[in-house]
Amino acid sequence: MASRVRVALAASLLACTLGLGLAGCTTPSHSVERSADEAEATLEAIPGVYDARIGPTKDGFQTYMSINIELSDDFAGSDRDLLDLVLRQVWSQTEVAPERYAVIRVTGAGRTVPAVASALTELDIGWLPYTKSSLSMLGDDLEARYGTWPRSLSPED
Repeated sequence: MASRVRVALAASLLACTLGLGLAGCTTPSHSVERSADEAEATLEAIPGVYDARIGPTKDGFQTYMSINIELSDDFAGSDRDLLDLVLRQVWSQTEVAPERYAVIRVTGAGRTVPAVASALTELDIGWLPYTKSSLSMLGDDLEARYGTWPRSLSPED
């Protein structure tokens, strides 16, 4: 009897390893695949958002998520609301995974790094200076606010 259990367990582990997807072997996944391009298009539809880019980039051996938002002078919203919407969209795409941190850069329409930093602080997202024009956001804070990546879109997204 014990021998049959070991054989069944070994077969199940082998099937999981081979990716056969037996019940209990798979991990939960995002219900809808959503590309970074789709999230970018949603962001670029916001009046005053001239360009939006979400992509992976490397810093030495460390890969991280890079988010670049360029605003036109027509943008009239608040930094806090903009960043919350941007980060909800970023968190809903399934293509570019965040690692330990993500870097954000918001330019145009008079935006400054201190203003972006202040907005992140209002959202309870810790940040560190990354370059003169960008900030590194803590992955744990992003997950605490937006849930486990990737998350499904909600009606307010």
